[in-house]
Amino acid sequence: VLQNNEQANLEMNGLTMTSLDSEHTIAKFDLTLSIGEMEDGYAMNWQYCTDLFELESVKRMMKHFSCLVDELTANPGAKISELSVVDEEEKRLVIETFNDTAMEYPRGKTVVELFEEQVGQTPDNIAVVFEDATMSYAMLNEKANQLAYKLRELGVKPDDYVAILAERSMEMIIGIYGVIKAGGAYVPIDPGYPQDRIDYMLSDCKPKAVVTYNTELQTEIPIIELGESKTWEGVSTNPVHMNKPSDLLYLIYTSGTTGKPKGVMIENAGVSNLRSYFMDSLKVTSKDRILQFSNIAFDGSVWDMTMALLTGATLYVIHPDKLSDSEYLGDFAGETTIMAVPPQFYAQMNTAGQRLIITAGSESSKDVVSKAIESSGYLNSYGPTEVTVCATHWLCEDTNSIPDKIPVGKPIPNKKVFILNGSTLCGIGIPGELCVAGDGLARGYLNQPELTAEKFVENPFGEGRMYRTGDLARWLPDGNIEYMGRIDEQVKIRGFRVELGEIESVLRKQPGVKDAAVAVKEKNG
Repeated sequence: VLQNNEQANLEMNGLTMTSLDSEHTIAKFDLTLSIGEMEDGYAMNWQYCTDLFELESVKRMMKHFSCLVDELTANPGAKISELSVVDEEEKRLVIETFNDTAMEYPRGKTVVELFEEQVGQTPDNIAVVFEDATMSYAMLNEKANQLAYKLRELGVKPDDYVAILAERSMEMIIGIYGVIKAGGAYVPIDPGYPQDRIDYMLSDCKPKAVVTYNTELQTEIPIIELGESKTWEGVSTNPVHMNKPSDLLYLIYTSGTTGKPKGVMIENAGVSNLRSYFMDSLKVTSKDRILQFSNIAFDGSVWDMTMALLTGATLYVIHPDKLSDSEYLGDFAGETTIMAVPPQFYAQMNTAGQRLIITAGSESSKDVVSKAIESSGYLNSYGPTEVTVCATHWLCEDTNSIPDKIPVGKPIPNKKVFILNGSTLCGIGIPGELCVAGDGLARGYLNQPELTAEKFVENPFGEGRMYRTGDLARWLPDGNIEYMGRIDEQVKIRGFRVELGEIESVLRKQPGVKDAAVAVKEKNG
């Protein structure tokens, strides 16, 4: 509100009337900025509803507005989108202080080298538990080596793809590490996917081979079945190393707006950094027991396997028939020390006694945190597939002050986060698109150079590239980040990324359907 009426004092029979401002007023609106003319400038009065705004938030708005006025007067011909409300001090705070994440990790080593080092340190430790069966690190290494030699006979080399269609089992883990030790990149495909989706993925990545277990597949691509035939078994010594950290480790498909999934290409280096984060920040050791919850077609499985198999811990793989049995799952999870699950899933589980509960994939809640910290430590993590599983984390340490809205936390080691409105840096409290830079960014999307160029851009605040996530977020004063939803039509359902455009695309192909729109409604969380 601009108060530019002429001011006049009223005089009546010798009495002079002047207005008195009260310090305590009732706000008429959520937020009002009143500006009045003075002899040498303007006076500004901010009035706000204390149910909606903290005093510190309004003070930041005042500071941002002052900075904006400076920008306007210095650049009167500039577009509004080019102006900034963030001064140099705040820029240093969000770019440097909030992103002070440098940590040493074995940059020159591949996942194969790290795994073989771990096998050498803990050969007799149990690597994998599946129902009543167990497998030591030495045995897993030998089985993976045998498969690796067979794959090399088929011509697998660095940056070649090998698809894996396997149900949850020991063989599933052998298959993944066999591909890695052969030097290739594994492509996990859920055997339960519709056949046309499987066919599309295979035609898109053109794998040198397909590794299967308890799965029927009709294809001209060479198939290695990990079942009872054992035709893949043979030499079990470590193969000669072929890879470097910049070679691809895996290709995971995520939902795409065009109706076709898109393949995200992840290199070794990102997982090497993830391993160091687990060991240094989360204190994961060989004494830990890790729940393997996520389907291997999703990058949550990379989190589980890395946390266990590159640290000497034990990976507990759930039988596929038991995933929907919440009572069994609660008992099974009770045997582990660390588990990572979607928050909505954890809310339904009856389990206690873990050293650490990790939620990821969807927005957490105060109820979930309260439940977890009754008996465990709690970590909320965030990260799209394109940044190697994780970008930020929030560890709940003060159980007496759980916020109503659970933040996604601060950048993990060697990751940097910037929040932008277009190309303009957002300061504290200002919503914008969450962008991630640093180590572990995907090489891009397979066979989609235009989409890769759109999402992976040059980092304007430092070296390398930056990934634009499409997530809306804002900085909190303490350096944590609050997730605020999407800037597009992607949604998260029980941790799964779903593009509404992909569903609409399929619906439009149905007979009798001229057009379609998909909306989201939330019910009981």
